[in-house]
Amino acid sequence: MCPVGLSSTVLLKIYVSWRYTMSNRQT
Repeated sequence: MCPVGLSSTVLLKIYVSWRYTMSNRQT
């Protein structure tokens, strides 16, 4: 498994969860 792909997956998960939290706060 390449480290770059792993980092992208982790960052994507953090970004998605962050956006989800922000959306909930907006409501």
